[in-house]
Order: sequence, then C-alpha cells, then structure tokens
Amino acid sequence: MKKNIRYIACLLGMAAGMMSCSDADEKAQARYNRAEQLMNEMRFSEAKLQLDSVRILYPKSYDVIKNGLQLMRTIEMREAERIIVYSDSLLNVLQTQVDPLTKNFVFEKDTAYQKVGFYIHKLQQVERNVERNYLRTQVDETGKLQIASVYFGRKPIEHSAMRLDTKDGAFAQTEEIPYDGGTNYRFTDNGNQTEVVTYTDGRDGGVVDLICLYPKERIKVTYKGKSPYVYYLDDQNKKAIVETVDLAKVLSEITGLKQNKAIAEKKIELLKKRIEQKAQAVEK
Repeated sequence: MKKNIRYIACLLGMAAGMMSCSDADEKAQARYNRAEQLMNEMRFSEAKLQLDSVRILYPKSYDVIKNGLQLMRTIEMREAERIIVYSDSLLNVLQTQVDPLTKNFVFEKDTAYQKVGFYIHKLQQVERNVERNYLRTQVDETGKLQIASVYFGRKPIEHSAMRLDTKDGAFAQTEEIPYDGGTNYRFTDNGNQTEVVTYTDGRDGGVVDLICLYPKERIKVTYKGKSPYVYYLDDQNKKAIVETVDLAKVLSEITGLKQNKAIAEKKIELLKKRIEQKAQAVEK
C-alpha cells in the first residue's frame, strides 16, 4: 500500500513538473512574441528587454532562449539599419551647408605627403598676413581645428603660450607648448623674428571659445614667454576665427556620421553572417 502511495505521488510530481515546464515555456514564448512585435514597431530597446527577461525568468526554456538569440541579432541588425538611414538623411542636409561655409576659404592639400587637406580662411592666408601679429586658424577635412599664435618683431620673445582677456574679466589661457621646432618654431629673416606656436587637441585652453563668445568685444592677446608681448585682436582676425569654427562644427558632425554609418554597415555584415551560420547549423 505504501509503495502504491509513493508511486502515485511520484507520478503526480512528474505531471506537475511537466505542467510547470509547459507553463514556463508558454510564458517565455509570449515574451518572445512580444519582443518580435516590438521589433517590428521599431521599439528596439523594449524588445531587447523582453528577450533578456526570458533568459532570466525562464532559464530552462531552452528552445525559446535559442530562438531569442537569433531574434536579438535581427533586432541589432535593424538598429544598425536605422542608424544608416538616419546618417544618410542628416548627411544630405549637412552637405548642403558645406559649400556656403567654404566660400570664404581656400583648400590646401599636397597629395604627395598629406592624406587630409586643410581649409584656411582667405583672410588668414600667409601672403595676406606678412609681418604682423595675429591668431591663425585652420580646419582639416574631418573637422579638426587648430589655432596658432603668430609673432613678428625685431626682438625674439620666445613665447610658448598665450592668454586672452576681455574688459569684463573673461579670460582663457592656452597650455604651454615647449619649443620643439615643429608645433613651436622660430626663424629669423632680414633681422626680423617670426615665431609660430600651434595649439591642437584642446590645448588652446578655451581661447577659441572665448573669441566665439565675444566676437564684438575688445580682446587683449598676451603672448607669454621670455618677454611678454601684448596686442588687441582685430575684427578681421575675429571674423576669420568664428567662421572657421562654424565650418569645423559641420565638418566634424559629417565625420562623426560617416564613422557611425561605417560601424553600422560592418555590424550588419557580421550579424548577417552569424544569423546564416546559426540557421545552417539548425538545418543540419
């Protein structure tokens, strides 16, 4: 009698376990179906959450989890496709802005040793700024901007940094660029001294931003070195810098969109291969 009771109890336990598994699979499948629906509605983040919850809540629903992995790859592929569409649409808009912005610039590129060319404002071409002190900017094709402090005078000052001040107390100061014959170089011609210090990769210390914030204010420029030198930025110089920054912003945004598009295209390529490999493995 006791053996019969144990046997019946065992059967009931197995039946309950099977019903429990079946119930879990149904719930897991429901979440999978919901994820598929959300994907088709382009609600990708929500769809991913549904699939993640299947793995967490129903870890023994192996078939649903396996199918969910394939669906996750499809979702990620759809996300990448949307990035490409968005990038293309915005690139078309930004490209129409480039031509009007570059009308006041000249483009320079020596294909023999330069992979990337530079846009230089016509007001800042070297031939138009001989024997004067000024701030020279240029931006490359990717939107990377740099500013240089140019000194001309009878006596060397050996400057390695600069500070800008407005009459209201706003100021910005560059990092110090040690003399290296490249980013900081000097030469003498007919007894006159020329010094050029170039500030790249954010080493301008906010100098460019200050000029853009106060384009109509009187801005004092102090070259800091062995012998400090002071002058005031003229309107022509400020205009050229502001317009260079405007161009840099658009070119930088274009570069970013192109990079995002390239990453998305590569991701789609890899996901397609992965999906095909898994599908072929199932067929075998």
